[in-house]
Amino acid sequence: MGGKDCKPLNAAEEMNATKKLYDKADGRSYCHIIQSFKPGEITPESAHKIGIELAEEQFKNHEVLIATHKDKEHKRKIPLNLSQKKDQNKKVLKGRDNE
Repeated sequence: MGGKDCKPLNAAEEMNATKKLYDKADGRSYCHIIQSFKPGEITPESAHKIGIELAEEQFKNHEVLIATHKDKEHKRKIPLNLSQKKDQNKKVLKGRDNE
């Protein structure tokens, strides 16, 4: 498990504090992104590295938690990013409840 702009063990608390700071605690909270690889295609360490690179490139100014499954034959990582940018008073994701 790893984090970008947050500590993995405190990620939820840090993300919620950011949302409260910008008065955006309602509505959609997180976005789940799943990347999967075929069995034998990649090591768990390489899959995790790709997840961190994705977070750094695509989610600038966001807190991101990256988790990589090691308990399955196929390797899957699940970056979770906050819908609130750390340095702006805007939500990034829109849904029925926060458009």
